[in-house]
Amino acid sequence: MEQYLSNAALVVEGRVLDETFAVRNPQTGSIETVHTIFIDRILKGSAAYNSVEVHTPGGRLDDIIESVSHGSTLSGGQKGIYLLSPNSSSGYHLHGGNAGKITRLKYDDDYEAIHWGELDKYKSWRQLREQVGESLGVDLTIHALTAAELQAMNNDKEFCVKLDNPVPNIEDMTVEFDVMAKSSVPGLKFARAEVIIDYPTGNLGDFIVDQEKIEAGKGDITDGPAYTVAVEDKSEDQIELSIESPCDNSEPHYVLDTVYEKLATLTIEVNEWGDFGTMNVNDFSVAGVAEYVNPATFQGTPGCTEFDDLCGEGEFPILACDVDELSGIYHVGVRDKLELKGGNFDQKPNKDGYISVPNPDNGGATNLVLAQDSRYIDEWVSDKIVVNLSSLVENNDIADGASPLASGDWTIIHDGAVIGGRCKVNVKIDYALENRDETIDNIEYLDRLTVFSSRPSMSANGLVNYYVNNTPATLNSAGVTEMDFIAVVQAAFCKWEEATGIDFNYVGTTTLGKATDNFTVVGFGPMVEASHQAETNRQRLGVGDCIVQGPNPDVAPDPIVGSFAQSGDIVLNIENLWYAGLTGQPGGSLDVYTVVLHEIGHLIGHEHVIGYTANGNYSRDPVMFYKRNVGETVRNLEAAAIAGGNLIKQKSIETSEDDACIEINSLAINSTGNCTVTQTSSTLSPFAEKESNLGIVLNVNQEYPIAGVAIVKKIYKMTGELVYEGQSNTVLLSSSGVYLLEGQDRQANIVRKIIIAQ
Repeated sequence: MEQYLSNAALVVEGRVLDETFAVRNPQTGSIETVHTIFIDRILKGSAAYNSVEVHTPGGRLDDIIESVSHGSTLSGGQKGIYLLSPNSSSGYHLHGGNAGKITRLKYDDDYEAIHWGELDKYKSWRQLREQVGESLGVDLTIHALTAAELQAMNNDKEFCVKLDNPVPNIEDMTVEFDVMAKSSVPGLKFARAEVIIDYPTGNLGDFIVDQEKIEAGKGDITDGPAYTVAVEDKSEDQIELSIESPCDNSEPHYVLDTVYEKLATLTIEVNEWGDFGTMNVNDFSVAGVAEYVNPATFQGTPGCTEFDDLCGEGEFPILACDVDELSGIYHVGVRDKLELKGGNFDQKPNKDGYISVPNPDNGGATNLVLAQDSRYIDEWVSDKIVVNLSSLVENNDIADGASPLASGDWTIIHDGAVIGGRCKVNVKIDYALENRDETIDNIEYLDRLTVFSSRPSMSANGLVNYYVNNTPATLNSAGVTEMDFIAVVQAAFCKWEEATGIDFNYVGTTTLGKATDNFTVVGFGPMVEASHQAETNRQRLGVGDCIVQGPNPDVAPDPIVGSFAQSGDIVLNIENLWYAGLTGQPGGSLDVYTVVLHEIGHLIGHEHVIGYTANGNYSRDPVMFYKRNVGETVRNLEAAAIAGGNLIKQKSIETSEDDACIEINSLAINSTGNCTVTQTSSTLSPFAEKESNLGIVLNVNQEYPIAGVAIVKKIYKMTGELVYEGQSNTVLLSSSGVYLLEGQDRQANIVRKIIIAQ
């Protein structure tokens, strides 16, 4: 985290607003979504206004949709600390992609905060925030009020307590929950409190402290040596949680904030699970004993002062939430439905429940949340929940954006108050395919499968053409040879072709780093998100006014139809060292074959997945697992990836025929199952209309503006040696030879071959 903070140009604490719009980056030609972050506080750098515009890759502009695999996202309403750097055209981007976010975790029992760089999670948001401030030389601690500040304050000081984060353990017959506390005024040093909690005797029995059925542990507030924590029976159905400390300032006291923090943790044994009532904060006893510590010089008298007001909130029922084990294996993005059966899923008529699901876009490090949205939940009653297995799950509170559902433990929380009756079930997801919502003639078609198909501009015979970027400078930087790189890329496409029949066709090499929408290029280059190993930039055409295929679109639309024609570019991070080989091990490098195999999966419509083992544990075995480590290899497609690819192929063929509304050709199918790695290459670009075969001829020391190049950024020898770097609008070379020029026009980054004659 230190490195990200030191390298970011601007660090702000703030909130993402809901409104967004899309623009096209004038340098790269890519679509970007623009979010507005309202600034609460600037921690590093400076901003002209109280808000900044932050660009994330992908979005919808007019009738074109572009997405970037592994791309960073922001979501409206999200609060946090944002690390920003200037965007290439205007505004800012998240520094290091998702590594530019430090946010709270709302749906995690064990952690409060996360830095998205290496998915580091923290027990305390406050401690993480203070750590950020310390790194930046900004004091973000909550300081104790001075005597003068306290004397000048005339507003009431309120101390509030609530119950939260209940965790039932059916096996051990216990319920663990947190007692949280906050002050209405920041800076008061907490001294003591007595909290009376009502509880259901039907579940817990009478006088549970005397029966040694309850344990009390310290929380963040009471963790220091100044505090003692104890519980006792107040009556047969009440316990009293007592927190004490000296009032003479002899021990350091915790300085309260205005957000809830953990006061203590209680663990209670359960006699019997059942629908017998709720545990709740009732009120404070004996004149509401909750006090803060006076500054030592306050009115000349050390000691403690009672809070002016006290409040208690939060209750949760203890219910025997139970869910049957699942034996099936499911698929995401094709309108599969998952039926969860059990009991006590529904406690209130308003149905505020949700389901917490592992997030496949970060290997399950955080959770997605399925609320009772009709896109995700088809039915939610007391004994049954029916889930639509979409890849469109909005995850505004945690990982942002839309993500597919994943394998792992799914937790049902059947009331919005965060109930003690949560229960878990292990779900196995084989593959996840990309889908999108589409509205045509005011009719909303949910979860349309994104098909992959050739377009006339790609190939007139249904082949899916792709090119390999063989720019010497990038190959040299990545540490691979041209022939090895071409061979490995072809082999990865062949692996998918043999598995699915989609006829991928290697056309040749190019020095263009990113093509137009009509071509697919694989090569090394800078990332839209600098921290990523690779990205697939996918472009799609919207269906416009087309009628989606199906038996009756108005009433029962076909659940699997084509909404887009798709092509895209695969870019491997030039900043990494790569291994290009079909045998052997990559050692300290990233494996080209493994990563390209993964990115081709994205190209044709696969989303991320998490594997599973027989005992329900996570596995990173699937080719579409979100990340690969240095030295790690996956060189085969598992059965699930092949099945998903075949479904994409089949639906793409069906969408391309008959009365399909998308102007695409039917995919060519390789029926033999054989695919050849040719290992041939050309030093010339196949895009004849974009540059001459001979290149641009100049004389030694001739200053000459290059047509179509607004800015010359870098010039390389054909050996990869950098001979110029800057921001010029002309070329001036003193030695004859052949060079590669990297430049920028008004549309995109481009490459030109320059021949300097004697």
